[in-house]
Amino acid sequence: MIQLRRYKPTDFKQFSNLVSDPLVMDKVDGILSKAIIEDLFASFHSNNDCLVWALETKTTKQYVGHVALLEVENNPLSKELLFYIVKDKWNKGYGTLAAKLTIELAIKNRLCNKIIATVDANHKYSRKILESLGMQIEYWDQEDKQRYPVYSISV
Repeated sequence: MIQLRRYKPTDFKQFSNLVSDPLVMDKVDGILSKAIIEDLFASFHSNNDCLVWALETKTTKQYVGHVALLEVENNPLSKELLFYIVKDKWNKGYGTLAAKLTIELAIKNRLCNKIIATVDANHKYSRKILESLGMQIEYWDQEDKQRYPVYSISV
């Protein structure tokens, strides 16, 4: 149904549209500025160890989102799962498949011992995805007076 692949320079517009969409970015840190988007996208190509992937449908190769495993500060054996799905692809199972494929990739390639994911406490769909994959709330954290759960799973 979907697959992960390395980003290509031709993906910039789709990635930019994704992280500039106010609805997609509503439950995260908000839309990204053009300069940040350009720097971030450039980093996908300048670092071969960068664990970010485009999501595409297997048959049509249509871009449907973005996934990443990010470094966790002060914990080199853990990675943070991040995924964004193109708005018109919501409620089609892509978020669940994206997270599942990324976790499976981490296990297969022994990329880490634990995966965490932070999520807005009110984002019930993302929380449901994480819980469906066996992730559990490890603890609650707080930023700018807003509490949010930190999910984790050992891999």
